[in-house]
Amino acid sequence: MKGLILVGVAVLCSPGIALAQAQIVPSNGIKGAEKTDVEGWAPFLGVTGTLSLADNASVVGQVDGFSTLFGLGLTGGADYARDQHLLRTSLTINEGFARTPVIDEFVKTNDTVKLEGLYSYFLTPDLGLYGRLAIATDAFSATDIRATPTSWVEADPGGMPIALTTNGFRQRLAGVFSPFTLDEQVGGFTEPIRETWLDLSVRAGLGGRHTFADGVLVNSDDKATPEVELTELHNVHQLGFELFGGGTGKIDGGKALYKAGLSVLLPVVNNDPDHRSATSLTRVGFEGSLTFNVYSWMGLVYNLKITHDPQLFSRGEEKVEVQNTLLLTFQLALVKKPEKPKEPTPEELEFKAAQDRADAAEKRAQAAEDKLKALQPAPPAPEPAAPPSAPPEPPQQPPAQTSPEPTSPPTPPSLPPN
Repeated sequence: MKGLILVGVAVLCSPGIALAQAQIVPSNGIKGAEKTDVEGWAPFLGVTGTLSLADNASVVGQVDGFSTLFGLGLTGGADYARDQHLLRTSLTINEGFARTPVIDEFVKTNDTVKLEGLYSYFLTPDLGLYGRLAIATDAFSATDIRATPTSWVEADPGGMPIALTTNGFRQRLAGVFSPFTLDEQVGGFTEPIRETWLDLSVRAGLGGRHTFADGVLVNSDDKATPEVELTELHNVHQLGFELFGGGTGKIDGGKALYKAGLSVLLPVVNNDPDHRSATSLTRVGFEGSLTFNVYSWMGLVYNLKITHDPQLFSRGEEKVEVQNTLLLTFQLALVKKPEKPKEPTPEELEFKAAQDRADAAEKRAQAAEDKLKALQPAPPAPEPAAPPSAPPEPPQQPPAQTSPEPTSPPTPPSLPPN
């Protein structure tokens, strides 16, 4: 267990994660129809948490001091299903902070806020129309903090770098709720596979995207120079054709859950200041996760995000952004989503059918036995039994002779006195 926590700390505390998370990967994780959906509203709410504490004193290869890592997460929403209509809404918030002896203040390591809604209208059980709206941003500002004096410069492809901070310890990269991205899509979908091990969904249609990122800085450091080069992002507005494919599933008897999604947007309409073609501005985003449930309240989660968004950068400064996170999370379901009872397996159905056949055969046998008893003649009624004779009276004995009581002699008369 301690090893898992240390792995998560090592990943989260890597230098690249402390920078502004300017990459906005499309939030296409909401599922389509499921066998467990219930009609009406189905709300859900859960919280997650991570915590790691370490204190080193004269440890070889470690800096003396106290280190802290903690994270909080919230996942909530509500689904609505009725006839051919299905609406899914979700809110996801993940925040992480770390403090080490090298940098004696809390530094943001993870910051994600996503709000998403997906409406689906099923024309057939596997085909339909959809509309999607998603918002993604950071809840806190981002600052690049260093333990030693550092100089930051803004990279300028057409000239000399612009000095931002010289021999300092911190550089602001982005403000609160920045960058801010709004995604909209409409089109058609298909869900050809709906199994426990794979629930596959494919969507295609028109997609719009707006990212407000003016003034946001991201790391584009050239290791060959002593300064840290930063690149400034710009607002992006795009409209074009979008294709998404993704799936979720359970493996290892439901202990492991995975999801993956790939989104491609061809922006035929855009506001690129460099006037690049739509194909060169094609945005590609991948997001995947693997969750292993150690217990019902604890899980190990690995997330991977890869995005290629050329229009965020100036010509020649395009980057492929990659983010890895590994977390040991403690989770608590405050409001559990209601679900339909689990469908029986073929073996369970066969056993139930055999049991029903046996019950039916037993009922038929009982009915036949009752019918046979009804056809048999009734046995003759037994003659009434004579009443029992009274026992003979004992012989009467003559009354006992009683002897007369003796009489006392008469009292003589009393004589007069002389």
